Amino acid sequence: MKLLVTGATGYIGSHFCVSALQNHYDLVMVDDLSNSSIKTLNAIETLTQRKCNFVQLDLCDEESVDRFISKNQDIDVVVHLAAKKNVYDSIHNPLNYYRDNVIASFFLLKALQKNNINKFLFSSTAAVYIDAGDKLYKETFPVCNPSSPYSHSKFMFETMLNDYCRAEKKFSAISLRYFNVAGAHPSALLGESLLNSSGIFPELLKVATKRKKYLDIYGNDYPTPDGTAIRDYIHVMDLIQGHLDALNYLDNHSGFDVFNLGRGEGCSVLNLVNTLENELHAKIPYHFKPRRRGDLCSVIADPTKANRLLGWHAKYTIKDIIHDAWQYSSTPHF
Repeated sequence: MKLLVTGATGYIGSHFCVSALQNHYDLVMVDDLSNSSIKTLNAIETLTQRKCNFVQLDLCDEESVDRFISKNQDIDVVVHLAAKKNVYDSIHNPLNYYRDNVIASFFLLKALQKNNINKFLFSSTAAVYIDAGDKLYKETFPVCNPSSPYSHSKFMFETMLNDYCRAEKKFSAISLRYFNVAGAHPSALLGESLLNSSGIFPELLKVATKRKKYLDIYGNDYPTPDGTAIRDYIHVMDLIQGHLDALNYLDNHSGFDVFNLGRGEGCSVLNLVNTLENELHAKIPYHFKPRRRGDLCSVIADPTKANRLLGWHAKYTIKDIIHDAWQYSSTPHF
């Protein structure tokens, strides 16, 4: 089976490409390299012992996308991982997110329609859900969180995919709603860059590697056991296995469907700090700051649907996530 992977040199994309190549998929890999490095291909090739078929491509350039897809009509499935993903940046720069996450995705989908490519796997987010309080988030819960242009952009393209699947019966798509992805490849050759990333894990590791003096923790007055927000952290390798399982499912099912990818267990910010301190046998300095607009108290997946229909189960623990993330961030890279 031949896959087109967008965002191939990014955090999720690079891990996916390694696992897909190791599972004997043929890949065409594209990325615009705006938030990643071409040198990531070296790590992918080292881990897989296979040559990368990579093309630098800007999905916002409609003519280039159309031309590229026309030259690659033998693609069986598109795995669309390219996106902007910073919630707080999206609040200040919303048009960038609608351009990259909606318009570029539309150009891609339109080119697929022209060239009769009819299977699509989409990287979405749990941020599309409306606040469900302390309940586990199910795929049937209300969506379209208006507080973040990032989440809205993801929901908009989910809607586009759903509508297109209804209109074009031969087209099938799956949207995978990620919870909080973290960790790194166990080899320590691939992981999340601390330079271009935000979120609790990169910030925590910046402090651990002495690139920052202390961690900012936003909110210590939530109705949780230690007062800090709770999230469902999933190891990137578990997430990638979810993609491989979804590809198998997509091969035998039609229409549009969504699946949560999360462990189904919550972990507070202070619990993360304590776990890293135990890993390093050192203290992580932190300061409490006021809650940020739009932050929720608790966001935990109900992964039952993915467990049942995809046969997918998360295997890595919080300790595993912390360990692998630390091994990557403390190892010199390009």
